[in-house]
Amino acid sequence: MLQSLDDQIVFAPRWPASPFPGLRPFRVTATEDESLIFYGRNRAKDEILARLNSSHLVFVVGPSGCGKSSLLKVGVIPALEAGLLTHAGANWRIAEMRPGDRPVRNLACALAALRTDADGNDVSDQVYDVLCSDENGLWLVAETLAPRAAPNPLLILIDQFEEVFGSQIVAPSEAKSLLELIVAFWAKAHPNLFLMVTMRTDFLEQCANFPKLADAINATLFMTPVLRDSEIKSVISMPPEPYHGVVEDKLVEAIVKDTSSEIGYSPDHLPLMQHALSWLWNNAVSAAGLSNSPPRPDAIAPSKIIMLTHDRYVAHGGLKGILNEHADAPGRTERARTTHRPGGVYPPVGTRREPISPVANVRHGSCNACRLWGSGAGKSRFGIFRSERLLPGSPAFGARSGRTHRRESRKPDSSMGQVARLGRRGGRKDSKISRARCVGMPVAAS
Repeated sequence: MLQSLDDQIVFAPRWPASPFPGLRPFRVTATEDESLIFYGRNRAKDEILARLNSSHLVFVVGPSGCGKSSLLKVGVIPALEAGLLTHAGANWRIAEMRPGDRPVRNLACALAALRTDADGNDVSDQVYDVLCSDENGLWLVAETLAPRAAPNPLLILIDQFEEVFGSQIVAPSEAKSLLELIVAFWAKAHPNLFLMVTMRTDFLEQCANFPKLADAINATLFMTPVLRDSEIKSVISMPPEPYHGVVEDKLVEAIVKDTSSEIGYSPDHLPLMQHALSWLWNNAVSAAGLSNSPPRPDAIAPSKIIMLTHDRYVAHGGLKGILNEHADAPGRTERARTTHRPGGVYPPVGTRREPISPVANVRHGSCNACRLWGSGAGKSRFGIFRSERLLPGSPAFGARSGRTHRRESRKPDSSMGQVARLGRRGGRKDSKISRARCVGMPVAAS
């Protein structure tokens, strides 16, 4: 949004409606910029920027739910757009994609969307031909979309890279092609192209089956670290401040203790913490009589500060108790029974779609609350969320946009076996004609 200030034009911050996103990942949309409420990852953000500066490629790896996508989308990308990668400037063109069922086709569609001066379908087909015909296809496409002399660097974000190992792949040759494109780019990076890839740690072993991919990952790996206590404190206490809210120190300490990672890392902690904070915030806003006009940084301050208290947190059972109350809300079970689909279809190839977290479905009433937490000692209290693609560890975790991905199966399936066999046969032959089809690329003389 633009605002006029005297003779200057400045961009007004697009503040989110709430200081806490809840169970879903952080995001930036046309109306809300959640980088404004994203805290605790400055150290990780700086390290990723340093890797991009040195190699133009970074693999961001970590357990499910540890915040890889949020780190890149509302941490690193806003930093790039602010010009913190100084030699590249601030005028970035960004293409986001997930491998899905057609990895190279989806990459071509994401890149073609950057061309607004031509028919999208034609450009997508031309880019696809180039990417499929030459392992240096990323360089060739970058030279068209972001020439070396141009001041507009190009960033490609490949989210959930582990999907290339999934059974949903309909063309194993495309999975192999995407791996070859990344390895070739790592060997010789285009000066105006940068590549970020997110992947779950439990798929690292499968990457070793493909020539040179393990070398590329070893050279560019960033292992997403567990948040330190000081970082968790900033995640809890900093976001409410612009919203005229305060988190009691005692509550901060209690949540830090409940999300402690001293013994072992649990990827459930971050989404559970964000959900509890979101619930406490909404509860406090309601108690203050402000549900119809919640406090915002860009609105008139309320008559009294919104206080998130330790007493309310304890009274509702802490992280797990608040989650249980949410799952047991009236009407949620019936909505889940009538709206949940165990299967589905992919969105049309080439459509721009917001990445949807498995845990985001809870906010829309699509969780199956039929299986509530057990009350017996030693029972898992995450049955409800693990049963319906909501938290890491669910058999259906990774089933996004109607897709099913069996987390418990970590061995390459039959489609990946075909890819592995293709990988052992060697590279592809170049096609000068196909390369030349990329818009603006001349045909080389024979």
